[in-house]
Amino acid sequence: MNTIKIALCQMNVVDNKEKNIEKAIQMIKESKKQGADLAVLPEMFNCPYENEKFIEYAERLEDSKTLNEIANVAKEENIHVLAGSIPELERDDENDTDSIYNTAVFFDNDLNITDEVRKPFLAEGFGQGHLSGLNKDNNFLYFWGVSAAEHWAMEA
Repeated sequence: MNTIKIALCQMNVVDNKEKNIEKAIQMIKESKKQGADLAVLPEMFNCPYENEKFIEYAERLEDSKTLNEIANVAKEENIHVLAGSIPELERDDENDTDSIYNTAVFFDNDLNITDEVRKPFLAEGFGQGHLSGLNKDNNFLYFWGVSAAEHWAMEA
């Protein structure tokens, strides 16, 4: 039977994206030093958990500074990472609208995004729903957080 050592990383998120990313990177590196195969970052690890901050800190997945840095450290440290979640910005040019999602991204140890999960709703004020999400193929998942990590790890 194969076993996986999972590091659950908790951090005090501050109102400074750079500091939050630096802290997440330190935690991933420490997780690897402690023998972890998978580091799980917290929800909204790069921004304060406030509706106004989601808008301010939102990034497109295609050119996300946060996710690029996390992917690079995952490769450098040879560790898989569940990047808890970040506020994802998605532009709909056809309708001239922006949407923000609470999106978790799973990286393997070779810079590859192996899955993404979006919560259908961000937080109170954006709607209800916390224990469900949609992956990049719009398949319903009832996993979130650590359960999502266990789900992905079992399939990896």
